[in-house]
Order: sequence, then structure tokens, then C-alpha cells
Amino acid sequence: MDFASAAVEAYTVLGCVTPDGPLAPPSGTAGMQHVVDGTARAARHGGPLREAEAADRRARAAG
Repeated sequence: MDFASAAVEAYTVLGCVTPDGPLAPPSGTAGMQHVVDGTARAARHGGPLREAEAADRRARAAG
């Protein structure tokens, strides 16, 4: 996740990002793939992460 993007606030409000929590390195790709798959499903089906993903894309497009 790009922690410099506009989506960080939305992810925090949704409880997906916990700024006070410890950082943990990934211990393989299965967990990360699960997160990516879930985010893609949420975006495709109009789930609660759709707005966070849209904010991130707008921020990236703005440069």
C-alpha cells in the first residue's frame, strides 16, 4: 500500500489501516494475494473499499 496516497485516510476510517499498530513484514505471498483479491472483489461489486480505491487512483492520476 502506498502510504502517501489519498486512500490512506479512507482505509483508516474503514479500519483497514491501523496507524498505531505494529508493522509486520509479509511472510509469503498467500496473505498478500488474499488482500489483493478481496480489494478487487470489493471494487468490482461496489463494496465498501470502492471509494478508497477510487481515491487512490485519483491521487495517482493527479501525480
